[in-house]
Amino acid sequence: MIGAYKKIKVIGTGSLGVVWLVQDQTTGKHYAAKLTKLHPEQDILKDIHLNINIMKKLKSLYFVEYITDFKEDEYYVIIMEYCTGGSMRNLIDEHIETGFGISEGEIKKYIGEVSKGISLLHSENIVHGNIKPENILFDKKKRIKIADVGMFRTTTQLELQGMFSCYESPEQLQEQPSDIAMDVWSLGCVLYELCSLEVRI
Repeated sequence: MIGAYKKIKVIGTGSLGVVWLVQDQTTGKHYAAKLTKLHPEQDILKDIHLNINIMKKLKSLYFVEYITDFKEDEYYVIIMEYCTGGSMRNLIDEHIETGFGISEGEIKKYIGEVSKGISLLHSENIVHGNIKPENILFDKKKRIKIADVGMFRTTTQLELQGMFSCYESPEQLQEQPSDIAMDVWSLGCVLYELCSLEVRI
C-alpha cells in the first residue's frame, strides 16, 4: 500500500524514482504514483515542491494531471493521472516490429500536440528538459499527455540531469548554459525518430 492506494505494478523507472500503477481503495480508480526517495544528505524537497506547484499550474489537456501528493516513510509520493494508451516509445516499437511506418497524418497530429504543450510551458518560462518518446504518453482517446514533471525547471534553474544523450541539445552535451531551445531540439529528435523509426545518433 502507498497511503490509501494499493500497489498493482511498476510502470516506469528513472533517475529520480519509480512509478507504480495504483488503485484508490475508496473509489477503485487507477492512478500513477511516482515515488522519489528522500536522502538525508540531499535537499530535494525544494525541487519536489517546485515541480508540484508547476503541475498544479498546468491545467491543460497536454499534460499528465496532478491529483495529490504526500510523504510516505522515506519516500515522497506524487499521485497523477494514469495514461492507459501507453507511450510514444511503445508506438515506435510496435511499428518497428511490424515493419510499417507511422503515417504522415499521425506524425503531424502527435508533433502538433506536443508542440502546443511545450509552447504553453515556455510561455510560463518553464523548460521541460527531458522531451523523449518515453515521456510522451497517450490517454485512451490517443491524445498526447506530456509526462515526467520531475524534470521541469524554470528557465533560471537549468541544472538538468538524467536525459538520454541522443535527445540532448548541443549546449547540454557541452555542459553550456541553455534555455527553452533545448526542448525544441529534443522535439526535433523525436520527429526524426517518428519519421525514420531510427534513433538519431
